[in-house]
Amino acid sequence: MEGFERWKARHADIVEYLEPPDVLVDGMRGRSAVWYRVRVNLIHVPEEKRPGQEPLESDFDPWANMDVEAWKAATSGSRARRPGTKKPAPEQPTETAADEPPEAPTQDPAEAPAER
Repeated sequence: MEGFERWKARHADIVEYLEPPDVLVDGMRGRSAVWYRVRVNLIHVPEEKRPGQEPLESDFDPWANMDVEAWKAATSGSRARRPGTKKPAPEQPTETAADEPPEAPTQDPAEAPAER
């Protein structure tokens, strides 16, 4: 939320227009970490006062302090890291004439027995 506080300081003239539902906080989940994205909906700010899109501010690096080469070596035998080693899907049997149910005999309405 520090980034949002910095944004509010830069745009103090429009903060008064914001309503609680205009600030959206999303938890973003990676393989081993969670970080948060803060979005500001400017729908309640008059169009002539809305600031343009700014460059995104990111203070999270999921690879910081990580030895990527050691991670690759440690996971080199993992099936998740071997492309093209997925088990093939079992083959579905194809339908043959023997597998199909017999057709019901059709009867000409003229030959149908008379109802009593």
